[in-house]
Order: sequence, then structure tokens, then C-alpha cells
Amino acid sequence: MILLVKEISKKEEKLAKTLEIIEKTPGSGIIYCSSIKMVEEVHEFLKSNGVDVGIYNGSLGASLRENEQNKFMNSTYKVIVATNAFGMGIDKSDIRFVIHYNLPGSIENYYQEV
Repeated sequence: MILLVKEISKKEEKLAKTLEIIEKTPGSGIIYCSSIKMVEEVHEFLKSNGVDVGIYNGSLGASLRENEQNKFMNSTYKVIVATNAFGMGIDKSDIRFVIHYNLPGSIENYYQEV
């Protein structure tokens, strides 16, 4: 396991670094964001840059959330961008990275997401 902490303040630089990590890392990954708005922004950026990416947050209907999770679990999506509504009990053998795009609200949330 590798832990990398990098503070990046500029939005464009943070998006570019996220894309770089995805492109350089084999396997699947989860990107956690602190808000639905941020999930949507990161998802749209990655999608527009050719990443097979899903989206998951509490504002999506139950059937859409289930569909997005299933596509991630069966590797239709390489990455899923989510709020902390995602991730409880995820057992996917090829997850190789977890990115906390924003700091979680608490150490408990961080631990749960990792």
C-alpha cells in the first residue's frame, strides 16, 4: 500500500494530477469528493478526457446508483467518482487507488473510505 499526500490548491492542477494518476495506474479506483457538485465536476472532466467513469452520490435515484455501482464492479468503469454515500462493503479485487479529492469531514470518514 502506498500513501501519497499532495496539497494542490489550483483546480486545474488538481484535475490534471487526478487524470495523470488514473492514466498511470492499472486497475480500478475510487475518487471521493466532499460534495455532490464536486462529484459532478470531477466526473464531467474525466469523462470529457476519455476515462470510463461512473458517478455515485445520494442525489441519484436508487436504481441509477445500483446501475452505476454494478458497472464499476463489473469493470465497465475504471473509476467511480463518489461522495461518501459509496463504498460501504465494496469488495473489488482490482482497486489500486483511492483518491480523496477533498479532505473528508472526519478521520472516521477517511478511514471508512480507505
